[in-house]
Amino acid sequence: MLLKQLANLILFTLSLTIVVNGQREIKLVQQPHSPQWIRVGSKFSDQTSGICFIETKKGQKVFLIADDVGAIHRMVYQNNSIIELTKYRLGKKAKKYLESFSKKDFEEIAYDISTGDVYLSIEGNAPSPKTSTKIVKLKFKNNSIYQNSIDDFIELNISPKNLFEQYVENNIGYEGLAVDNNYIYLGFEGFQSSGFLFSDSTYIFIVDKKNLNIVKKISTKKFGIGTICGLHIQDKTLWGVDRNGFKIFYLTFNENLDVVNWKEFSFQSKIPNTVNMSYIAAIESITIDDDANVYVIDDPWKRFYIPSEEVQSKLSVENIENFNKFIPIIYKYKILKNN
Repeated sequence: MLLKQLANLILFTLSLTIVVNGQREIKLVQQPHSPQWIRVGSKFSDQTSGICFIETKKGQKVFLIADDVGAIHRMVYQNNSIIELTKYRLGKKAKKYLESFSKKDFEEIAYDISTGDVYLSIEGNAPSPKTSTKIVKLKFKNNSIYQNSIDDFIELNISPKNLFEQYVENNIGYEGLAVDNNYIYLGFEGFQSSGFLFSDSTYIFIVDKKNLNIVKKISTKKFGIGTICGLHIQDKTLWGVDRNGFKIFYLTFNENLDVVNWKEFSFQSKIPNTVNMSYIAAIESITIDDDANVYVIDDPWKRFYIPSEEVQSKLSVENIENFNKFIPIIYKYKILKNN
């Protein structure tokens, strides 16, 4: 059994492909029982595109996840298993705010540990993608995420408006969102031509939290990042996922918000409860808990998500059912640092 566990540990270690400026080597090691379906009994999320870690409470890891069909859930994780999945109700004010949106397209969700605020990115859709691309704060009932109700969405007026909206297109917006003590970090998904993402790079906007002004615009071309579909900030290090590049990355900033180090890790999909079977994944979000565990969400790309009949013939009944119901998958990795 020990040899089998060791073999699995080696198999699921993500390879480090870039090391810059002599920093300590960092590895991401996929953890036991990972990946998993985001499902608890008959409850499951749908097209999950955002995740943020909130806290560890009585030994349980508490997260919020966002679906791009207009839903927010609280997810509780304990002993390598998802044990709770609770969908939030929307109050009258929250429902009214969303009435003008052609699609309630929730993308990324972020937790501000310094204030307890929760931020949400809403992606713009036709007929007015620019004006319907929004960054909002969630107002929970009694200001508690444990009340299972969202009373309202508080819209942030990020300026300059023309820059914030400059690259927005239908269904192309800020899928990356992270918040720390001083700044909001917005990762633009990519660029569109004739309905297809084509660019070899995108942009990160850094917004001053106090006045909501964009204070930095960073091109990702130098770092080989083509799409940003999820962000998480921790200790001046911005972690993210590049969906089209099939990789996890991070950028480290100095006091002037210049990138001084960056690294990337290749991503390998894996069908839950199999040894080495993969599928076509679309990694959409990332977060890190208080024990240096990294979580990555896969949002089913419904045109390619379900494996072929040949692959399905090798899968369990449970896996086939979950694929056909388009249930998202969550990955968990441990950050290991070597001197």
